[in-house]
Amino acid sequence: MFTADEPERPPSFQLLAARKNANAGDDWQWARMEWIGNDEAGGCLIEGGVPNIDHKGRARWTGVALEKVFVTAAQERMQRELYRQQTGKCDHCAGSAQQHAGWSHDAGNKYAPCKPCGATGKPGHELSINKA
Repeated sequence: MFTADEPERPPSFQLLAARKNANAGDDWQWARMEWIGNDEAGGCLIEGGVPNIDHKGRARWTGVALEKVFVTAAQERMQRELYRQQTGKCDHCAGSAQQHAGWSHDAGNKYAPCKPCGATGKPGHELSINKA
């Protein structure tokens, strides 16, 4: 759960690619995810659908037909590049200049200056969407 004083975080690029592959809308969520292969040649097998929402706003998967979608590493990179182009923000820190650095039960989420953009919040690092 995020609090008001926490910096903005980027979207899940794997989820965005899965929604595109499934030709689904923003209500489509992932229920399970499994990484297959290595970083460059692999991808994620994502099972998801449109969950039932309980009275507390939590996703419930009982009775929901799950669809399997495979997202390649190249498709995830493409979503990162589209995000950078459309928003003008770093795809690691969402323009906040603070990157998620961990979590503990005492302090909650921890943040550190974003290394990929040099804590500027701008997409200064290079991504190659044509990479293998």
